[in-house]
Amino acid sequence: MSVTVEKNGDHSSISIDGEMTICRAAALKKEIFEDIEWGRAVSFDLSGVSEMDTSGFQLLMLARKEAALKNCAFSIKAHSAATEAVEELFNMKECFEAGAR
Repeated sequence: MSVTVEKNGDHSSISIDGEMTICRAAALKKEIFEDIEWGRAVSFDLSGVSEMDTSGFQLLMLARKEAALKNCAFSIKAHSAATEAVEELFNMKECFEAGAR
């Protein structure tokens, strides 16, 4: 698993590669939430996620909620088949479309 955070002014872009599962949830949460700056916008690139379970999904929901509390635009700019499958399973795909809040 690797997490890359890029900051460009008021925008943070987070790329996640590897698993977003219960085995990695604590480390992933720490990496994402310690490095993120809740400016005007935050976007996630999940195209490199190989596996996602409910723990990974909960981290995305937490990030989405945190962004809303800080009046920060939240979006996912790229998905993997694994992330799309979980979003469809929970009927939450529209929550993670570009620009969704």
